[in-house]
Amino acid sequence: CTYAGVSIVLCYTFQLTVFLPCLALNARRTAASKMDCCCCFTRPERGLDDAQGCCCCCLPKSVFKGGVLKRGLTKFTEKTTTPVGQVLTFIIFAVISGVGIFGTTKIYKDFKLEWFIPDSSYVNTFFNINQDYFSTGTPITVNFPQSDAFAMQSNLHEVYGYLNSSQLINHDVAVDSWYAEFMEWATEPNQAATADDTFTPSRTDSNAVFSQETEFYSALYTWYRTTVGARYRGSILWASEACNLDGNADAVPAGCTLSEGLKASRFNAELSLAATNRGTDRYDTMTSMRSQISALYSGAFPYSFDFLYW
Repeated sequence: CTYAGVSIVLCYTFQLTVFLPCLALNARRTAASKMDCCCCFTRPERGLDDAQGCCCCCLPKSVFKGGVLKRGLTKFTEKTTTPVGQVLTFIIFAVISGVGIFGTTKIYKDFKLEWFIPDSSYVNTFFNINQDYFSTGTPITVNFPQSDAFAMQSNLHEVYGYLNSSQLINHDVAVDSWYAEFMEWATEPNQAATADDTFTPSRTDSNAVFSQETEFYSALYTWYRTTVGARYRGSILWASEACNLDGNADAVPAGCTLSEGLKASRFNAELSLAATNRGTDRYDTMTSMRSQISALYSGAFPYSFDFLYW
């Protein structure tokens, strides 16, 4: 891109500093009746129709009188300069411009980082082997900013439902959701840790949510600090620093204030190959998911490192 930009600037500079001055000098030479190759010699003035070309020896004037081509171009020029000809010319060029603009919107657009890597590079070899034999979708992370997770339980349900129903997601790979796993654990009929907790509309409903904030955060931390929720510790960050753990804990650590809620959390999923095949597809997938997830959970957004090049 830099090379192309510099080339355009230099070409424009060339037009201003070389081509146009040379064109002006040639116009002055013609006006002074100077010969083209031997501009130090002056020739008698003559009209444009009085051609006197010379190639090794002077040719007769009849050669330059023109034939069918000259007469045809003369008539064509006369017709196109009439009012009707001008209107037809405008219509024809308008149609050509319209077709060109429409065609431009249909041009295939794509961008891949590996196009800028030499073909002989081992990086390109890796990309080719990976594409031919181990091709997969693009992993993404849906990030949830600091908010009241208890109040946003229904929104978390909706985001999880969207990821499981969207055609943009590869459904051969399960959506990794800490909230879905937690709620599945919490609503088990024989779950002793939440036996006395209340749910809306009911414990057995597929969209069940905790009715009480203290019960929600208490149950979430019980699940989080035990083996059951251990693998999701990297997907949940508590607002109270003392609550964040690297290993199991038998009780709530000293200084941990559960009521402060979560500082951030995330879901993981994988985009389908069909949704990330071409440059236009990738861009549409990225913007569509951003708008959909933001509408379901204010401030939430999907992200992948590959988005930098989409």
